[in-house]
Amino acid sequence: MPNQLIHFPGRTDKPISTYASTLDVYPDHLPTMQALARLQLRSGRADERTRHYLEEIVMRGETHEWQEWARAQQARPSGTAAQTTR
Repeated sequence: MPNQLIHFPGRTDKPISTYASTLDVYPDHLPTMQALARLQLRSGRADERTRHYLEEIVMRGETHEWQEWARAQQARPSGTAAQTTR
């Protein structure tokens, strides 16, 4: 799976479903975790798995920027819309 955001303008159901299905098969695939967490937070669709993805990204993020982004997201109050440049 490429490390790119699957993008359908204005629609997040399909990309979220695709990323989640990929993680069902490859549960440790970090680029997919990063993409899914980012999309969930951007679209206001975080769920119980999002916290786990952020923890993984903090510990093993591909870059320092990904790790810092995940830390910043963890520090946000629940329900706060994520402002992200990732």
